[in-house]
Amino acid sequence: MTDLHKREADIQDHDGMLLEDAPDSPTAPTAPDSPPTASEPTASGPTDAEPTDAEPPAAEPEEPLPEALAAEEPGGSGEEAQAAAEAHAEAAPIPAQQLAGRVEALERQVEAAKDRARLLSRVQALRKRVDEAVFEQPAEPAAEPAAEAATEPAAQPGEAPEAAPAVAPADEKTALLARLAHLESEIQAHLDENLRRKEALVLKAEELSPSTEWKETSDAIKALQAEWKTIGPVPQDRSQDLWQRFRKAGNTFFEHLQEHRKEASQGTEENLHLKEALCVRAEELSNSTDWKGAAEAIKALQAEWKAVGPAPREQADAVWKRFRKAADVFFERRKEHSDKLRKEQEENLRRKEALVARADEYSKSTQWKATVQAIKELQAEWRKVGPAPSNKAESVWRRFRASIDLFFERQAAYFAQRNQDSDKRQDQMLDALERKREQANRVRESIDRDEDNLKRWRATLAELQPGERGDELRASHDAKISDVEAKLPAKRQRLDELEEAIKEIAAKL
Repeated sequence: MTDLHKREADIQDHDGMLLEDAPDSPTAPTAPDSPPTASEPTASGPTDAEPTDAEPPAAEPEEPLPEALAAEEPGGSGEEAQAAAEAHAEAAPIPAQQLAGRVEALERQVEAAKDRARLLSRVQALRKRVDEAVFEQPAEPAAEPAAEAATEPAAQPGEAPEAAPAVAPADEKTALLARLAHLESEIQAHLDENLRRKEALVLKAEELSPSTEWKETSDAIKALQAEWKTIGPVPQDRSQDLWQRFRKAGNTFFEHLQEHRKEASQGTEENLHLKEALCVRAEELSNSTDWKGAAEAIKALQAEWKAVGPAPREQADAVWKRFRKAADVFFERRKEHSDKLRKEQEENLRRKEALVARADEYSKSTQWKATVQAIKELQAEWRKVGPAPSNKAESVWRRFRASIDLFFERQAAYFAQRNQDSDKRQDQMLDALERKREQANRVRESIDRDEDNLKRWRATLAELQPGERGDELRASHDAKISDVEAKLPAKRQRLDELEEAIKEIAAKL
């Protein structure tokens, strides 16, 4: 596991730990001020035994040579055999005729390699050997006398003439060097691309290092670290500088994060005590039946909770569950109460609808006295029924009142006709008395109804919750309460007048 791998694991388990020193290997690099050792990369360029990138080699071994190359180099399988073969090659020059096979094998290896940059030293070493190899020219045959040439026996049938080389040795060397130069160019382009990508990651890390968006930035830096591990080496003269900048940017952020957490942890015990006190208050409210007052008090406790800082991590979840449970108990009880009240109102609506149907029947009656008594009983029954749902209460009441008014309008018209007959003066007085009594009853019922409405509206206001709909209903109910309260004195005065008139008519009978 590389240090960047370890760094990612540390971030996940112990978020905020700092990066190690080494960019790609478990071994940390030599400190910047210490002199380079023989194994450290230097600015003099890559050698046959060193990778071009100044970063230590990755944990995984280089890709094995293709079979063709291994076949040409005895002992080529395995790192020791390959090293032995290269050492032997240093001691004894490679025959020129084998160089083409080596170049071809190395081309295949570069083509198949995921990290071409680590093969640069091999390409450069082989290029050097090709450049130093001697491609001997074939010796030209001595001139022979013409006579002897004439007597030279012709090639017998079936014998192949001696073939001349297809490519001159000097041209072959030039071609091999060109192929190796092309390989080196491809690898260098890969190094340059790695450099560009790592420079971009460094800039991003440096931009993030002063951030105080702790969670988002921590995730972003982890992502940069993961991407860094996927990028191969860069040119040797830039490797350590880039890594140190990248490491410094990440460490700067995580040092600030550790300081932030240290500061945040101070006072968490006090926060725990404050939250426990809020739990006690919420638990006291959880059994309240003052639905409006207790709901407002619990919402105020919730606002206080949000203002208190974090509690210690090991107690934070438990104290939060305790607080939430108390609030949930109250609001579940309130919901049950509201559901029960809603069902009762629906039943009240059904009963009032039945009373409206009976009032519709009475509105057509001509049995004046009996119907008046029946309507009085109907009105008394209406008053015993509780409130209907607020969105339907007004309409059902208007229907009930309209049916009763229709009956009394018909009754008044009937008795008005009777008053035209002077012989029925007594009846007129009786009718007048009856009307006065009925009017008195209606005024009295109106007063009772107004008082019932005031009581119901005030109860509704007590149940209203804040919000756009609640505020609208509150304003509507306040207006109706004010209107009814303003009219009540006049109605009571009218009742007194009617009762006095009734006494006067009764005295004349």
